[in-house]
Amino acid sequence: MRAWCRFLTALVSVGALQLFGAGSSSGCDSQALQYTGGRGFFMWGANNINIGGLNTRLKNNGYREFSETCISFGGGGYGLLNRLVIGGEGFGVLSGDRSGVVGSETFKTTLRGGYGLFKLGYVIYKRGGFNIYPAVGIGGGGITLDIGKKETVSFDDILKSPKRNVQLTTGCLLIDIGVGADYLMILDRKNTGDEGGLAFGVRVGYLAAPYRSDWGDALDGPDIGFEGFYFRLMFGGGGGKNK
Repeated sequence: MRAWCRFLTALVSVGALQLFGAGSSSGCDSQALQYTGGRGFFMWGANNINIGGLNTRLKNNGYREFSETCISFGGGGYGLLNRLVIGGEGFGVLSGDRSGVVGSETFKTTLRGGYGLFKLGYVIYKRGGFNIYPAVGIGGGGITLDIGKKETVSFDDILKSPKRNVQLTTGCLLIDIGVGADYLMILDRKNTGDEGGLAFGVRVGYLAAPYRSDWGDALDGPDIGFEGFYFRLMFGGGGGKNK
């Protein structure tokens, strides 16, 4: 999975550089100050998380470590009021499953999580349906570590002894700083100025976690959180109207 995530990161980085290069070669469209509308996206990419402390604990106790580059997927959208960008988004993050032998028993560990953000941005470049906009966001998220025995037992045995899995969860406050670039391919335009179509784009940025909670009833847990760079591809649709 680590090699796959590196490939995705490189692919999205190249796309972002191409979009930013195109944006710097010409001036702003005068309609940027006279346009209202919105765009919504499905987003998919790579998300770095700060889990060094967790990996150290896992390794010291016989478990396998997780990759710090994870798959992220989710959705979101934004509204445009002149140049102002107002939106929100939410994501799930997966780092996959691992197996480990502790004593004479085999366990499976799973690391997963999710987070949501409210975002504000400003369009610094617009040409037709193409926008570039830096944005900041604030929100929160949680990361869950599941630990369970890898064994096949009967249904009745599970009912008699249901405590076969442990679930540990920690939360964090999130600050997001990033840049988005997307293009609205117009498929329908009316005489009234209304337009709509398909939207494609890319996002790059950095997540910081200035506050992180404890692991519930588990004392002295490792300090981890959604902290690091992210890269996303976006696909969706949108529309608007020229005033």
